[in-house]
Amino acid sequence: MKKLISNLINMGTGIGYDFETEKKIRLTNLLSLVSSLFALFMFMDFMTSGLSIYVCLSVLSLFFILIFIPILHQKEFKLFPRLLYCVYSLVNVIILSVVMGPDVQSQYFLFAYLGLPMVIFGYEMGNLKVVLSLLGLVVFLYLEWHFVNFKPLIEVPEELVYSQRLINNIITILVVILLYYFLNRENKRYVDQVKDSIFKEEQSKSLEYFAYLSHDLKEPLRSVSGFTNIIKMEYHDEENKELNKYFGFIENGVEKMNTLIDSLSQLATSGKTSDLKKIDLNFVLEEVKIMLNEMIMDKQAIIQAKNLPIILCYTTDIKQIFSNLISNAIKYQKEGNRPVVKISCLEKKDDWEFCIEDNGIGITEGNQERIFKFFTRLHSDVEYEGSGLGLSFCKNLVDRHFGNMWVESEVGQGSKFYFTISKQLRKEGVTRAELGNYKNMEIRPNRSDAV
Repeated sequence: MKKLISNLINMGTGIGYDFETEKKIRLTNLLSLVSSLFALFMFMDFMTSGLSIYVCLSVLSLFFILIFIPILHQKEFKLFPRLLYCVYSLVNVIILSVVMGPDVQSQYFLFAYLGLPMVIFGYEMGNLKVVLSLLGLVVFLYLEWHFVNFKPLIEVPEELVYSQRLINNIITILVVILLYYFLNRENKRYVDQVKDSIFKEEQSKSLEYFAYLSHDLKEPLRSVSGFTNIIKMEYHDEENKELNKYFGFIENGVEKMNTLIDSLSQLATSGKTSDLKKIDLNFVLEEVKIMLNEMIMDKQAIIQAKNLPIILCYTTDIKQIFSNLISNAIKYQKEGNRPVVKISCLEKKDDWEFCIEDNGIGITEGNQERIFKFFTRLHSDVEYEGSGLGLSFCKNLVDRHFGNMWVESEVGQGSKFYFTISKQLRKEGVTRAELGNYKNMEIRPNRSDAV
């Protein structure tokens, strides 16, 4: 039940809106669900009271309108569902007041309505929010005039007036509390995420600075390599195996250092040219398998994948993540073992959780956090080649998607690498300060993303 309610509240989010708009949509969906229960209660109450069928049907129509609001959000209507909710609120107060009269104080629901447009609309509405709020005052004045000139449709028994009035006032207060609570919770979450993003941005700037220095760092290596070649030509001696071995050590060291600098430079500039797109990850996996075809064929690896979703992500980044994790899964195997890589995805409230499982050598518990740090290698080049930056690179790309990355593993039993991709990514450019939680991104595949 909790998951169902969460899904309904988050309908229409995760499709490229900014943090503020997402917050307003979730709030409107929440209010619509609460109001729909109230409308259903009103309908049953009016039916049992023997009211006109037209009055009962008008209340029932309000119930269906409220249920329809989250669906409109899901269909990517941005402002109309919230305008509809404001209209519903006014019509609902008018019906209650006209039917029951002034004694039960239904007209005081308008006090809560006065702040509603200010809360559920962002900057996009401008001064129109003030106009919508003032409509509540106009309706209140109309109702006061109506009470003077017309009698209520229901004669509420005197013994029930107090209880009905109390219920209406409690509902008014609860609506106001709900608005304040929701906004306070959203703002607190937003501030916490901004604090976390500042720390990550500082780390990113340090890496970017390294990218500018990479050319200068390679200059001494070029000098070493050049002078080594000169010495080899001057003292070339095929018989002197010991000297040739030393030259081999120097060349391997220079080559490895160049590889490390290139890897760090790639890590520092990762994501700078990647486009934020809706992409079918089944297509991405096919592209990655083509890229790794030689390794897959050489090891006779089996790549298994359940139905992967269509998500909004940085396309180049996500390909690199899958490529690195799958190649690691194939590489770190016992001699003679046939690699089996299983890829799956689980949709959660705020993100997509991916798992890449292998049947490889596994990782000891003490090393399961270390492997995501720079230059951390658990094996020598003789056993398995690598720079010690692949997983750090992946983690950096996952961070860019506001996600997390971790591993579960047992030695000799294989590993399960998990990473998450947040559902809050904006097409017009994401900033970490706008990190939020999203749900139910339901988007259509863009076939142009596939090769």
